[in-house]
Amino acid sequence: IGDTARRETGAVPDYKRNLSSSTTSGTKVDLVLESYYFTPNIVAIDVTVLNPLTTHYYKDASSDASLTFDLRDKQKTSRHDSDTAPTDRLFIPIVITTLGGIGPSKSLNFLNSLFASSLANELAAGGTGHDTRTRRSLFYQTLQAILAKSNARMMPKLAAPSPFLFATA
Repeated sequence: IGDTARRETGAVPDYKRNLSSSTTSGTKVDLVLESYYFTPNIVAIDVTVLNPLTTHYYKDASSDASLTFDLRDKQKTSRHDSDTAPTDRLFIPIVITTLGGIGPSKSLNFLNSLFASSLANELAAGGTGHDTRTRRSLFYQTLQAILAKSNARMMPKLAAPSPFLFATA
């Protein structure tokens, strides 16, 4: 996300400094982007992977997938966008499900907005927008590939029998 924001908007990604989202609780976000294309100029991003099939989310996920995004958004926002968070920046939680969904809608809109200036520049130069749309598709494919790799690493851990399942009273 940081590399794409740098390439598409000229944003300066920060993965190490200025990550604090609270001066009292010590919570941190994953990425801070600074760009004049954003309002406000600083955007704090926290990415989380959510399994909608867990007992905590499956009821909401079975009735409406957006409910799981909204629930996780509220959890992340209450943790990172508190009264003690820096006031000069926007907080964007990005939730990616293990099934491949991305949300909530404001997060998806933000990710799509990274390509807006490039698309406008390409169209203004007489292009069709194909190049920018291809880069956007590759960006989402990369997110999906990262998710697939993460799921593949997680599967052996889930497949291993738990010693607690065989404990006797």
